[in-house]
Amino acid sequence: MIAFSTVVLVIAYREKLLRKPLESIGRAFFPENDFGAPSWKDVDLVKRTLDMNKMLPPKTGRQLDLLYLAAYWIFPIFVFRIPPLSLYSTKTQTKIFQKMAASRNYFIRSLADAVKASITMVYMSHEKVVKYIGEKDHCPLPNDPFKIPKGKFP
Repeated sequence: MIAFSTVVLVIAYREKLLRKPLESIGRAFFPENDFGAPSWKDVDLVKRTLDMNKMLPPKTGRQLDLLYLAAYWIFPIFVFRIPPLSLYSTKTQTKIFQKMAASRNYFIRSLADAVKASITMVYMSHEKVVKYIGEKDHCPLPNDPFKIPKGKFP
């Protein structure tokens, strides 16, 4: 019984711990805009990322959690700013990630790319984004058991 309650506590705390980092990362990569693309709020990026992490094997989920926490607390230090990331405007947050991605250090560049890739995967899988980019069909795969009717969304 103690193990079960510990797991429930860790999961609840984990979501609370990751909420601010995911909001800051989402705001930096997919901000509110005036050209019609869905923002991080429109696609409920925080909740969907947390849900995706729950589906991953525990070790992989913890690695992604650590990556998001590092982006929130450590990335600003690399560009001579005071952490956390949420202290800054959307424009500054975006510049922090751009500087990280342009770093000469391969490790730092890889961390920035990993954050961008993982958060973009969640963003691009949302129906509103798929509709916005105009995706209506997929490549025909004869052995694919999952069929999407032409012009329909799952």
